[in-house]
Amino acid sequence: MNGYKDIYTVVTNERKVGGAVEVDELRLRSGEVFRNVVIMSIEAAEKGTYMVGFVTEDGRRYIAHTSDISLMVQPTHKRVKDLRNPVAREELMKRRLKYLRRFLEVNEGNDSFLIRQEVKQLVSDIGFENVRLAELDTPQMEALQTTLRIA
Repeated sequence: MNGYKDIYTVVTNERKVGGAVEVDELRLRSGEVFRNVVIMSIEAAEKGTYMVGFVTEDGRRYIAHTSDISLMVQPTHKRVKDLRNPVAREELMKRRLKYLRRFLEVNEGNDSFLIRQEVKQLVSDIGFENVRLAELDTPQMEALQTTLRIA
């Protein structure tokens, strides 16, 4: 990540890109320091200024203007399964599993290349073990395993 534009691109294209942006250390201008924060939203305002929404390891949520952020150490794009922030990992995992479940329901019986790619991307983001533990019903799980063998 080289700046807010890169972070904005990852966060706004979350479904296509997968994963999330995790920052090793974020320091506010007020002096507060947070470790392993995950950027949950970023909004561009007038003249390229940004508002950043992030969640801390203890579940606190903040919205800060970029002028209030004095330092971001090592912002990195990571798969959801690899996030160190347990609160964000759990929330994003639930979102992805809900989306996967619904996606498989809507596309039941359809086995196109695009559907296989979408499923493959989701599973690589959250991990097959987490998908298995989510106990998707049998037809969905069979379709998922077939898709992963093909892909």
